[in-house]
Amino acid sequence: MKKKWIAFAFIISTFQAIAQYTDIINSNRPSLSETPFSVGSDVLQFETGFFKERHEFKNFYESESFGTNLSIRYGKFLENLEFIADLTYRYDDVKNDIIRLPKSYKAYGISEFTVGAKYLVYKQEYEDKSKEIRSWKRRTSFDWKRVIPSVGVYAGVNTNFVGPDYKDKGMAPKVGVLLHNEFSYRFNLITNFYSTNFLDKDKSNFKYIVTATYVLHQDWSVFGETEGNLNHLSDEFYAGIGLGYLV
Repeated sequence: MKKKWIAFAFIISTFQAIAQYTDIINSNRPSLSETPFSVGSDVLQFETGFFKERHEFKNFYESESFGTNLSIRYGKFLENLEFIADLTYRYDDVKNDIIRLPKSYKAYGISEFTVGAKYLVYKQEYEDKSKEIRSWKRRTSFDWKRVIPSVGVYAGVNTNFVGPDYKDKGMAPKVGVLLHNEFSYRFNLITNFYSTNFLDKDKSNFKYIVTATYVLHQDWSVFGETEGNLNHLSDEFYAGIGLGYLV
């Protein structure tokens, strides 16, 4: 069974509590993907956003949902290491076409509470060609090292500290690989691969997110994003576009 959904994301707010000075806010917002880079040692950062969704399986069910999510990011011990807690609170209004299930029902509460950590394994360094004064060709040529991404790894667990409408048995391990290509000062590509509950073939889930971002101005950027969730029950695909503004 396949599901397609189009999302339009807009401006998402980010708040940062800083224990040391930093002139760069390393935020994952407003997209759903995550960079391999940490916020920095002794930096505590909060990122929040709101969402509204509509899902439809023909002859099965349709649902409308809205809610908010919060990501708490904290860098400690190592510059490349970051600890993360992700929480989602949502409200679902579901209408069923399946006879054995209730015709309609509503669910609300904390639907996700994930804790984990990520580590930047490899950071790609790029040549500053703006300082090249001897050769115009060399200064304007593409740096093929940019094809090789920076790489991060993630390990965490989906806890069961959620609302009664969203509880499942036990906790689910989650691992991921985070890639980042900076093809130019303006154009970036972020690719994420996640595997959840991989120890249980009946509940295992594979997820990918690909986000392309283009900087229009120092404070403005646009992005396009696609996401896929693959498991033994269904294949779900999402696509979205968005606009970001740094406040």
